[in-house]
Amino acid sequence: QYIAYAGNDRDPYAQDIIVREVPTGEDDRAVADGRINFAGSRSHDGKFLLVADGRSNLEVLPKLLHVQTGEIEDLGDPDDLANDRPAVWAPDGSGFWMVTDRDSEHDWLGFYDLATRTLAPVAQPDWSIETVDLSKDGKWLVWSVNENGFSRIQVLNRETNEQTELTGLPGGTLPSFGGGLYLSPDNATMVAQLVTPTKPNELYVVELETGATRRLTASRLRPIDESLLVEPEQVEIEAFDGLTIPALLFKPHGDGPFPAVLSIHGGPEAQERPTYAYRGFYQFLLSRGIAVLAPNIRGSSGYGKSYQKLIHRDLGGNDVKDFEACANDLRSLPWVDSNKLGVFGGSYGGFAVLTCVSRLPQYWAAAVDIVGPSNLVTLIRSFPPTWRDVAKTTFGDPDTEEEDLLRRSPITYVDQIVAPLYVIQGANDPRVVQAESDTIVEKLRERGVDVKYDIYHDEGHGFTKVENDIKAMRDSGQFFIDHLVG
Repeated sequence: QYIAYAGNDRDPYAQDIIVREVPTGEDDRAVADGRINFAGSRSHDGKFLLVADGRSNLEVLPKLLHVQTGEIEDLGDPDDLANDRPAVWAPDGSGFWMVTDRDSEHDWLGFYDLATRTLAPVAQPDWSIETVDLSKDGKWLVWSVNENGFSRIQVLNRETNEQTELTGLPGGTLPSFGGGLYLSPDNATMVAQLVTPTKPNELYVVELETGATRRLTASRLRPIDESLLVEPEQVEIEAFDGLTIPALLFKPHGDGPFPAVLSIHGGPEAQERPTYAYRGFYQFLLSRGIAVLAPNIRGSSGYGKSYQKLIHRDLGGNDVKDFEACANDLRSLPWVDSNKLGVFGGSYGGFAVLTCVSRLPQYWAAAVDIVGPSNLVTLIRSFPPTWRDVAKTTFGDPDTEEEDLLRRSPITYVDQIVAPLYVIQGANDPRVVQAESDTIVEKLRERGVDVKYDIYHDEGHGFTKVENDIKAMRDSGQFFIDHLVG
């Protein structure tokens, strides 16, 4: 009778929970507390809706909305938060499964009992659980484990308590922002949505009883000789302090020596995973004889919350040493041309690019920065109030730590930039405002540094229009070809 969704129409910097009555089309703004809320699953009788109140990248307060009365209650302690993510309801409404990292380095699966308000462990692997679903009859509980970037899908028969791992699927990942496992209404099959390093998103059908698997879709617009594509090698790079940096290394076909690009993911609390990265951008570079190293430097998710927290209040700190370790690792490879290294990234990855070319200028022959901030002080001050408290916790407080934030900002070292730089910016970006790119481009042009600057007037923080995405990736690739291949 109703659908529930999160919307920011009332306040562009918050997310309300809106319940729409399907027969009448009437909306009830059920949660409008100025926070960033996400609508979760509803109980089978429709009486309850789970809500996730995101307080930070590692803190989520689960809530229970009584749909008829509008009452909402906290299911956790606001003063003792964990990454509690409600997943799916039990058919009888007695409770729901929840993914949490409470008292653990990794996300585990538990069942929350509404009557007792207790959480009982169901699965606690050595890696983090990411996605959960349940068949309508309650027989099949499925979840995926993020094992060093790969999604490993588990199936539990709740009648026999037998758990199996699906082995017939290709090595890849489920969608980054949840979902990807969908059980059929007849409780017999499941659809898995997977992306691999050599294939875009594809759908696979799995028979739950037998595990038999078949591919359902063929998403490429044109045929391609897949023997030309490159699977990554999982490698480890030693950091200055003995920390291990996981990374994906893509080597072009042939003997080399090859130029190489260091690709640094955004976030920074995110993860480089074995996907068709940037919709084939890596494969495009590889086809032109350019290697790619894609690391998960300190602060990345997927390797435990202690590793993830290493970036807090330290952007432009020890991560710089990680960038240098990655550059030196590339230079040590006999098949890499150490004089032709590029660096690429967006958002935090763009910040990393600007940091690399300004503070490690000796390594780079070309760089591409997409929506990367250049000044942490002005960045945080540009945030709306709802974001600023989180930013102070993860980045630092510009009111009391301005000197330290400037010390860690690329703009402070702009006079050291010599590598050719390509900057891409969305004019409507609410996270990294255009002034962040304008400022550094202006200072570089004053010095006569080779800088190309493209502003997308119909985009924000990244690309929502396919034609813009394609153009930006094509132009970025050509920039590297021009400066690294010649």
